[in-house]
Amino acid sequence: MTDKRCVILFVKHPEKGRVKSRLARHVGEDAALSLYKNMVLDAIDMLKRGRFPLRICYTPHDARDRITGWLGREHDYLPQTGDDLGDRMDQAFVRVFSTFVEKALLIGSDIPGLTTGIIEEAFDALERNDAVIGPADDGGYYLIGFRKNTFTPGIFHDMVWSTSTVFRMTMDRLHDA
Repeated sequence: MTDKRCVILFVKHPEKGRVKSRLARHVGEDAALSLYKNMVLDAIDMLKRGRFPLRICYTPHDARDRITGWLGREHDYLPQTGDDLGDRMDQAFVRVFSTFVEKALLIGSDIPGLTTGIIEEAFDALERNDAVIGPADDGGYYLIGFRKNTFTPGIFHDMVWSTSTVFRMTMDRLHDA
């Protein structure tokens, strides 16, 4: 039987000065780039260990050859589309749910504490809940997921990203939906 789950992993092409910019101010661009690359590889290794179906959503949209050269050709890849992070997240869910997928989680590529147990727990929670969300200490979140029949397109629109209110605003929207 086909696994109808999917983890959507958001990645950026690793370019010096374009990843982990806030961290780079403290540790330097080379160290931030190296750390980012390792976090992405660790996330993929963790997802492989858990045998989770994976779609790697990358940016920029024209970086497919560079991304597959870095991460390997054995993965499914989708370019991120949209004007901002919310649009890109929205479109990733829409595109994944247009396939056989019934439950999907979206995660970032820079969450070192994320484990297969947390991913499994999130998928299990989707059996009983319309959505799942993992709050982060900074007021955002590290994971969000939906069932195909409960996803609300537009949930991420007009969000002020990278602020301490993202989690609360998202929770309010999920409650209203």
